[in-house]
Amino acid sequence: MEKKKLGLVDSTAVLVGGMIGSAIFALSGVTIVQAGTAAILSWIIAGLILFGYGLLNAELATKYPRSGGVFVFPAKVLGKTEKSSRLWGWISSWAYLFGCWGGAAFSAIFVSVYLGVAFPVFNNYQALIAVITMIVCGVLNVFDISVTGKANTLLTALLGLAILMFVGVSFGSGEWSGELFSPFFTQGAGGATGWI
Repeated sequence: MEKKKLGLVDSTAVLVGGMIGSAIFALSGVTIVQAGTAAILSWIIAGLILFGYGLLNAELATKYPRSGGVFVFPAKVLGKTEKSSRLWGWISSWAYLFGCWGGAAFSAIFVSVYLGVAFPVFNNYQALIAVITMIVCGVLNVFDISVTGKANTLLTALLGLAILMFVGVSFGSGEWSGELFSPFFTQGAGGATGWI
């Protein structure tokens, strides 16, 4: 049986899509309320933290080239005995699973919210749209990894296109001014630490 793999483009899209995700659209307003103009700094710092996390995973995958990194990496690095290795892997795996469930639900809800904003007719069906979104994503993951990889690459490309369009419209219109960034920390200490 042939071993299924993701290519470089699909693997990169999985990483980029996982790092950017839907939170950049869903939580940018919350970040701006907390940090004011310094929200830009918040996103840069978050990006640097995630970049470090990506490098860490790359190093661990090189050192421990086995599938199941969510279980394997903590088990190998933190476990001093067989039992403690299994415990760390178990804790990490369940924490990751719960995080994925929460993230998937969060993303599905915001798919329905954004569809409702774009097409008001969908406002009455937001819960149904969120459930359908979860089912479609679940079905995609049942298929061959290459199908899932291609679907993820397409969605990540659309996400990147949406971000580029937003930046282009925001800064290309000529309607912005550097004066809007002063004062930079508009919320006092809350603005200075809003990225946390």
